[in-house]
Amino acid sequence: MSQAGVLGVSTSGAPIVEYITGNSGGAVGPDVLHNINLLGNNTSGINIVGVPGSNTLTVVATQATTTQRGTVTLATNAETLTGTDTSKVLTPDDLTVKLGTQTLHGLPIGAGNTAALTWTAAPTNGQLLIGSTGLSPVLASLTSTGGSITITPGAGTINLDLAGGGIAFDQIAVDAATAPGTNPVVPTLSGQLTITGAQVAAGTVGANVIRSNSLAASSITLQIQRSTSNATTDSTKNGVAHFNSSDFNVDANGFVSSATSLNYTQSFLLGGM
Repeated sequence: MSQAGVLGVSTSGAPIVEYITGNSGGAVGPDVLHNINLLGNNTSGINIVGVPGSNTLTVVATQATTTQRGTVTLATNAETLTGTDTSKVLTPDDLTVKLGTQTLHGLPIGAGNTAALTWTAAPTNGQLLIGSTGLSPVLASLTSTGGSITITPGAGTINLDLAGGGIAFDQIAVDAATAPGTNPVVPTLSGQLTITGAQVAAGTVGANVIRSNSLAASSITLQIQRSTSNATTDSTKNGVAHFNSSDFNVDANGFVSSATSLNYTQSFLLGGM
């Protein structure tokens, strides 16, 4: 014999089995008790069970698990698609059903646990997979609605530049900062920067007359100094001023002139010895 199985032995005129030969290892004869042992390999999932009452040997294949070799049942395409069976194994054909019709260079999109994957077309230069709430994402390109950004797609690249070739900035340095103001001044998280104007007392700014001052976070105040009277020339006291209309005229260009004619008479008293 070359195959294991049920073995019947008869002594009524038929030849008696003296040896059993397997696939390898040579012929095996009986022991002193005229017994030949047929043993399975439980590691490989094969077990041979003897039933003396019926003079039979039954070859039992163990059911395979994640830790035990043995026999398996193949899953159908439908079972693979639903993905709920935990005991059957898959074939390449089953995987094809779950993976769906694949597109060369396309991107997979999930369709749920019980459905096959769907695939996009092959993206062109600079395209991205962009989502929509409750819907499958789609391939699309970045756009700048206001035209403030120039978008240049390439093979595996997307280049973003400010339109007109400018350079973006994220902070502004100021002449001074008074807490909680900061120097430099940075915008708020929403990108807003507040710029206001104000007058300040004479001597506050100095010779420049005008300065930028941060008085609060993300805020710049452009301050102009008010002028003041002084006994001598002093550029640090320069600033904005207004004039008494009874004594001065100020035209549309800001030129100041006297509102009245002022005559000065100087008399000299001459005397002699």
